[in-house]
Amino acid sequence: MFPHFKAIIFDLDGTLIDSLDLWQELDFAFLKKRGLEVPPDLFFDLQSTGYKETAQYFKDRFLLPDSVEDIMQEWTAMIRPSYENFLTLRKGCYEFLTYLHQHQYLLALGTNNSVSLAQAVLQSNHIEHYFTALEGGCSNLRGKPAPDIYLKIAQKLHVLPSSCLVVEDSLSGCTAAVRAKMTVWAIAEKHSKHNESKIRHLAQFFFQNYENVLDIFQGL
Repeated sequence: MFPHFKAIIFDLDGTLIDSLDLWQELDFAFLKKRGLEVPPDLFFDLQSTGYKETAQYFKDRFLLPDSVEDIMQEWTAMIRPSYENFLTLRKGCYEFLTYLHQHQYLLALGTNNSVSLAQAVLQSNHIEHYFTALEGGCSNLRGKPAPDIYLKIAQKLHVLPSSCLVVEDSLSGCTAAVRAKMTVWAIAEKHSKHNESKIRHLAQFFFQNYENVLDIFQGL
């Protein structure tokens, strides 16, 4: 067992599953229903916000009459079938998670996404029993890049932040982990390519896929 880490905390979207294209499609569909155009800067602006914060952003930017809760509920209903039936783990991810589970690491999930969608995709990929704690972006916690989600998970697991390893794909997620005083390892993701140099600066290791992650982890 790697001596330093007691808990391994994973991000969800982009890290465990390739789902970010789906969210862009959802934004198009959501705004089209209301006769609204998608601004060219929309996706860039939304890369660092939590679920609840993103709903508030949509409400304010597009002057929507919907409540923040109603917006979140509509998004969840629109995208839930994909999380329940179609989204699969990134290549090599299952093997890495299984290795960690078998070696009795505490595993947790910290996501800007909703808890219900996170639970749905973990269940559909038959790995929900691997995770001891889960924290999402629908609560009153600040979303990434604030450290709140990761600090809350450490509290739930009764471990020090310094004994936690975070696996992330985005700059906001890596920033959140560093602000929480946790070690962060980053995995490549196409939507974060423009921030790769900054991500590499924050992360102890940077990987292209989970096969490399497992190789390095076993060798440490």
